[in-house]
Amino acid sequence: MESKHTPVPNGMTSFWRTEPHFLDSHRSTESLPRECDIVVVGAGYAGASVVHHILDQLSPGSTPPSIVILEARQACSGATGRNGGHMKPDVYNGIASLAVDHGVEAAAEVAAFEAKHVSFLKEFVEREKIDCEYTVTKAIDVQLSRSYSATLKKAYDGLIEKGCEATTKAKYIPRNEAEKFSGVKGAQGCFTYDAGHIWPYKFVLHLLEKAIAEGVNLQTHTPVSGIIKSTPSTSSHPWTVNTARGSVAAKTVVLATNAYTSSLAPQYKEKIIPVRGTCSRIVVPRGSTAPPLTNTYTLRWNNWNYDYLIPRADGSIVVGGARPAFIDDLDSWYNVSDDSLVLEPAVRYWDNYMQRNFVGWENSHAYTDRVWTGIMGYSSDGLPHIGLVPGQKDQYIIAGFTGHGMPQIFLAAEGLAKMVLNDIDFAKTGLPRLFESTQSRLDSRQNKIFDSTPGAGKPQARLFKYQLPVEEAFRSQLRLADILYCVAGGNYNQNGFFVDLTAKDLENCMRNNHLSAAYAVKTMMDIWLDEDTSEVEPTRQRHREIIFINSCAAFLGLPGSVTYTTAKTAVMRALADNLRIEVLHHNCTYSKYSIHIAFPGDFISPGFIKEQQTKVPLNKKIQGLEQPMAQLLHKFPTSDKVHCPSPKRGWGVFDALMSPLMGWIVLPYLRWKWEGLTKKDGEELQKSRVK
Repeated sequence: MESKHTPVPNGMTSFWRTEPHFLDSHRSTESLPRECDIVVVGAGYAGASVVHHILDQLSPGSTPPSIVILEARQACSGATGRNGGHMKPDVYNGIASLAVDHGVEAAAEVAAFEAKHVSFLKEFVEREKIDCEYTVTKAIDVQLSRSYSATLKKAYDGLIEKGCEATTKAKYIPRNEAEKFSGVKGAQGCFTYDAGHIWPYKFVLHLLEKAIAEGVNLQTHTPVSGIIKSTPSTSSHPWTVNTARGSVAAKTVVLATNAYTSSLAPQYKEKIIPVRGTCSRIVVPRGSTAPPLTNTYTLRWNNWNYDYLIPRADGSIVVGGARPAFIDDLDSWYNVSDDSLVLEPAVRYWDNYMQRNFVGWENSHAYTDRVWTGIMGYSSDGLPHIGLVPGQKDQYIIAGFTGHGMPQIFLAAEGLAKMVLNDIDFAKTGLPRLFESTQSRLDSRQNKIFDSTPGAGKPQARLFKYQLPVEEAFRSQLRLADILYCVAGGNYNQNGFFVDLTAKDLENCMRNNHLSAAYAVKTMMDIWLDEDTSEVEPTRQRHREIIFINSCAAFLGLPGSVTYTTAKTAVMRALADNLRIEVLHHNCTYSKYSIHIAFPGDFISPGFIKEQQTKVPLNKKIQGLEQPMAQLLHKFPTSDKVHCPSPKRGWGVFDALMSPLMGWIVLPYLRWKWEGLTKKDGEELQKSRVK
């Protein structure tokens, strides 16, 4: 089971955070207030925007609510303080997918909502005189694949034909003009439309500075450990927000926690997933020159491989992406919340990036000045979660922006502030209908995150491809099982000498004999541990067991069974040995866990019969299985006569005394005998080749 995702204390320093504001580590009061009207968890773009709009929407002369902002680290130290600096709406790409899934009308709402941010923020920044380098320009989305450019163009035309107003504001540049128009080598087509870029940290800190001046209490370096319902004996406020520095009772709680939401609201586990990304800053050294860039860019090779960059007034370039460098290593980016380390494979990706891709930059000597990582909150259905937390009262959420929060959050916060202040329904906020956090979205098993990975999620989505059906099967039972038997396996399609097997054979055998068990165990453990943390206390301690049925092959390296032996050794034996100790960590008053494993020998089963048809003769000779199947049926017991795990003989004393004999004498003798048979088989093979 995944541990809770919380911000690590030592996140890398992004370029945007190289000029820290005086409120970066601010605490308005030495200690936490005991209670307040509203607690906002998170002092990033979302949290600061919600607070700004709450204060902005107050009626003249009314008493403002007492607001406390709790931030785990420094202000704006999460995704917004580490992003690529874009204020870039999507008016044709993801919008086309939304139109397919939800209809053009709903998709058009999102497109118009995002597009509005560009001009709205310009007016707001100018009115507030915010020093954040906000610049409105054009986005140029450069397509570097002719076929994918054609796919996007078809979707773009379809949106315009169906009346998506925001899409009409984008212009398509055909292939014969694309490279000259964009300045990008090999451009096969471009889309261009209004967009902006910004110093995001400075924008957020301005909002916080203004809020603090109006009486808001900001508490940085105060991670929230939990949010619970208050009891009448503790507070008249419905919520208690716990931290290591104390607790704050609140009438209303707003979760502006993005990637870290599930640590405080477990119902968002697998709905908002932390995803690690990377950005860099590229500079041109003094004495060198390069063509000036005035637009923002996306360089897209296909649906999953794209980079995004903005030019800055100092001549530097901030660019993010580098997905080809790490996308195949799922554990380096998916469900990862550590932004203290770089994605090592991505560091070298930025070398000579501008020289490779932009016309006229070949002799610029541009180099990578800084590389950093950030943790985004990816929504499993690609849409943010905004509004009341389903099933809760006075607890709100604004999170799950899938790396695309800049053109969504500020006005989304305006709508959420209306709900918080006036207790109005989501439908009356003016927000896109698809953004509402609903129970049906939480119940959905959909995960679209892997749709934008190589091969539409293969092999990266394999975990979900196999694990989700298993989970559905387990949860659909009338009663949750307390014992799980893992008996899947077999290798009749992967028998043979190692050099005769394909890479696919190795992969399939590991999946059949390891992953089939690992997925089932992982899923059942997740379900059990989730139940342990539920509010329903059992009448007795449950004894929960996982029993692996392995094979003697886990101990015996037989020629012709290399894939099966490897899988059984590394898998169930190693997996069971590790879990046997690890589950002790999860024992509690609710449940006691134990792991068992059995290693039966050969017996007659459908799998055994199939394997006999594909085993190499040497393997059969070593195992004494050369006889016709009719004789083997009399020699070995059938599966219904085999009892696993086998009983201990003489309370285990006899087995204990026999183990040294097996390890010191029997197995070495068998290995010596098998080596002789293998050498003889090889000699006969060589003789047959000479003839």
